Amino acid sequence: MLRAVAFSQGRTERTPNAENHLRRGLTVIADAVNPVSEARAGWRGLAASVGCDHLVIETVCPDRDEHRRRVAERVSDLPGWVYPTWTEVQQRAVLYEPRTDDRLTLDTTRPAEVSYQELMAFVGYRKRCSTCSSTSSTTESTAA
Repeated sequence: MLRAVAFSQGRTERTPNAENHLRRGLTVIADAVNPVSEARAGWRGLAASVGCDHLVIETVCPDRDEHRRRVAERVSDLPGWVYPTWTEVQQRAVLYEPRTDDRLTLDTTRPAEVSYQELMAFVGYRKRCSTCSSTSSTTESTAA
């Protein structure tokens, strides 16, 4: 049975919660942009400190018009949460450090079933190569 806890928290809040869950044998999925190497290193370091794998799944929307449409049309279901505007997304993109680490990159303009199959193959492959019973998974996105 797969047990997972999803985090979408700020950097200062994530480590104690995620570490606690990993030590209890749970899978942690961090839904975060992590635009700079320091933030990414924090997740890798956390996984290593508890002896778990660290999988990175990066989502991208290479179609600029579609990306802009998605940003403009999304609606928050969290009280008080305000998504960034397209202008803010563009400003943040300038600060994004290109990734060079081992990861799966999913193109979100393709059918969900294609991404799902790629994701399952990636996770399955990594799990077969691992001897650790817990996995720290970080889902990172270039789309804000």
